Amino acid sequence: MRMLILFLLLTQTAFAADAPELKGVEFRLVLEEKTADSQEFIYKESRNKEIKEEKIYLSKDSLLPATPIERAAAEPNPQSGDFQVAIKLTDEASKKMAEVSRKYLDRRIALIVDGQVIIAPTVRSEITGGQLVISGNYTEEETTQLAKRINSSGRKAQP
Repeated sequence: MRMLILFLLLTQTAFAADAPELKGVEFRLVLEEKTADSQEFIYKESRNKEIKEEKIYLSKDSLLPATPIERAAAEPNPQSGDFQVAIKLTDEASKKMAEVSRKYLDRRIALIVDGQVIIAPTVRSEITGGQLVISGNYTEEETTQLAKRINSSGRKAQP
């Protein structure tokens, strides 16, 4: 089983200027340029107290709409001790994520929670087993809040 490690630093966020209010957890493809089928987001990332902004375009079509989450939990990284959020997708979502990650290898996919881009990493390998980790410069409180938010939004998607 492979685990995708998503590196996320302290305050990475993005909002769409023209987006309807989106609820839940979803994954969308990041496009290289604006198209008729894209939505513009301003993605903000804080590194070493410096905020960088990036304009990104996301496909309006979701790769995994209303993605059901089995659980998200804040936990220390066993190797570094830094706090991270471990996400476990449901079995059905895990199968879909494996297909999507295989199809979009070396492309960026955005994780969106309630209309906010949390992270938009490049997929480096097929994601099997439905295990995702968001790690970086987080405090325990920040990872706990993010896990609660993902749990709340992701569980709404389950039948």
